[in-house]
Amino acid sequence: MIEAKEITAKLTQYFAQAQDSVLIWVALCLGIGSAAYFALDREPSFAITGMLLGSSLLLWLKLHSLYHRSTLTQHFDRQNFMFLARLCALACVLIATGFGLAHLRTWMCATPMIASETKPLKITGTLESTGNPLILKDLMIEDKFNGPWPVEKTPIKIRLSTKIPQAGQPGNDHFQTIRAGDRVSLLAKLTPPMRPTLPGGYDYARHYYFESVGGSGFALSKLEKITPKNQDSGQSQPLWPNFLSWLENSRQEIAQSIRATIPPQTAGIAIALMTGERADIANEDWTALRASGLAHIISISGLHVAMVAAPVFFIVRFCLALFPAIALRYNIKKWAAFCALIACSLYVGFVEPSVPTTRALLMTGIALVAVMFDRSPFSLRLIGFSAIVILITAPESVWSASFQMSFAAVTSLVAGVNYAQKYIKGAQQKPDLISKFATYMLTAILTSFVASLATAPFVWFHFQQFSTYSILGNLLAMPISGLVIMPAVMLGLLLWPFGAAHYPVLALGWGIEWLLAIAKMVQELPYSYLTGHMSPFPALISIIIVGFILLLAQGRWKWTALPFLMFSLAATIFWQPPKLMVSNDGNLLLITAENHSKNTAYVSTLRRDKFTLKNWTQHLGISDAQAIPLEQQITLNKNGDFFLCDAHLCRIEIAQQKIAYGRSYPALFDACAWADYIISQNYLPKNFCAQQIVKKHQPYIMDRGYFKRHGAILFENKKPLFAPQKLSVLTTIPLQDNRPWHRN
Repeated sequence: MIEAKEITAKLTQYFAQAQDSVLIWVALCLGIGSAAYFALDREPSFAITGMLLGSSLLLWLKLHSLYHRSTLTQHFDRQNFMFLARLCALACVLIATGFGLAHLRTWMCATPMIASETKPLKITGTLESTGNPLILKDLMIEDKFNGPWPVEKTPIKIRLSTKIPQAGQPGNDHFQTIRAGDRVSLLAKLTPPMRPTLPGGYDYARHYYFESVGGSGFALSKLEKITPKNQDSGQSQPLWPNFLSWLENSRQEIAQSIRATIPPQTAGIAIALMTGERADIANEDWTALRASGLAHIISISGLHVAMVAAPVFFIVRFCLALFPAIALRYNIKKWAAFCALIACSLYVGFVEPSVPTTRALLMTGIALVAVMFDRSPFSLRLIGFSAIVILITAPESVWSASFQMSFAAVTSLVAGVNYAQKYIKGAQQKPDLISKFATYMLTAILTSFVASLATAPFVWFHFQQFSTYSILGNLLAMPISGLVIMPAVMLGLLLWPFGAAHYPVLALGWGIEWLLAIAKMVQELPYSYLTGHMSPFPALISIIIVGFILLLAQGRWKWTALPFLMFSLAATIFWQPPKLMVSNDGNLLLITAENHSKNTAYVSTLRRDKFTLKNWTQHLGISDAQAIPLEQQITLNKNGDFFLCDAHLCRIEIAQQKIAYGRSYPALFDACAWADYIISQNYLPKNFCAQQIVKKHQPYIMDRGYFKRHGAILFENKKPLFAPQKLSVLTTIPLQDNRPWHRN
């Protein structure tokens, strides 16, 4: 049996020699702190954040002092123990730092959020984006009855959906005169950003909060252009806003030119690749790309930035090598890396700005800088440094799917390259072309396999889908993407200012047609697109631990990942769906069934809140055809659970809990003596059911006011050992004093 002293000595030796993985550990601790902050239900005070950081720092200073004292003695076991204790204290400091950075970032954003749906308002603002939805900033909002909104309650930006045709579409002469940067006025109704559709789901409100978007809505009138006063008086406009407006207008002009050059089916993808705007892509094309594992080609990511940087690097290096006077005197490899860095920076700066594109530029840019400083671009240090920069500048991205998937893919690829580098070099040194081609094909297959395997748990957790033949799809599509699509994108952007982008756009359209043909061919293969129910959150945490153990552990210590892997698989396989779910406004109710089919659900309506219903069925692994409207009386399982619905009320009994759901005030009032829970889309008085109580307890009331405070709810089936099954109620927003993006 291994003694504690031996384990301490081995851990001390590992951390003393782990120089390449130091930045990975730092990024891990910062990420844990950021994730802990965003996982809270209640917004902490800066006093608590300061206490966490200060106490952890004092603990580290004390242990650091004790460690240096222990080095003066010959007691090596004590030295090892103090070394590990000091490292644990330093980890606490980094975790508290990540927590504090996330708190500081939230405070710096300070985006006013709309609390409830408004009446029609007169809105004046500056167009930041002319897509659909529109993005308006520098807002002035006026209520017909209460006058102008105060500045502290006016959002920084809003998103407005509109039925006004986009530029380049027929019947849009009015809209063609309005461009990004123009001051406009219109009537619109505003609503708060959407809350999570279920507890633990994706938080749309938090996403928009950090983009400074405080609300969304629908335009009720045409946009009227307003001439600024300073423009009339001849004063100059600020340079930076004008430049951003020029970029947005350039994107729209390119999109309009693409729509006029190639068919609509390929135009949407071409616009996404050249401007970053993906609103025009057809749903069936999205489905085919996801089923074939090629959806990442459409999203501007590290792949696209690398495909821009690599050709520029090799072309510049080749051209400079043609001049011996330059090639023999200077390191043209560094010059080529610098030119590639400029090229990919211009590309990312031109497309629609987002955190994933910025992250892709950061990681590619660091690799090119490493080449300029004679460092290996395939290093875990670069991955750790990139993660640290992102967690400092945008700590909210730690919960995003793009952050998790991109770093999982890149980290696994770098670790795989470092492991297989000696084998690849040995094969590439062989003179025959067959060996080199076989090495290239094997490398491509292994690269796709490793990246797909590393991102699969995150894809399943966030999207509940898996592309079975993603390796085949990528092998067929990567040559087209690298040799046709991305060169056409680069040439199109380069020649567009001169009006000569017609032929590159045509070539881009042909490449996209081939890409879609490959995607649909792979989609038609049997079992190409697997879907199922969601994974529980502990399963995701467990699989992340597996990844870090495989990455950072050495030798037999890697086997410690096996229990976490088994737990993650078991938690996903044996996950039990919630028994009942109610939407954020109470207008949609879903009941899961067990007797007819394990993938059957009954819903209150198929006409309302279709986005929430689609999100629920995706998480539950249920197809649209398996969502059945509530009607008559149906027994759900062998335990006697049932529901009975009529035109006024649904009576539901699950796990010995009785639930009444409906709009009818008299029907709900009659159910007071029977129900344990009263759920209604309407407002109910505080003393509702007070005169109908014949039981020892009053039913719990969940009306429209409850949903405004707590959001969506679900009833989970909890069955402790040696105890009867019991329903547990979870809400999207458990506490009333909640986060800045959920202010009531």
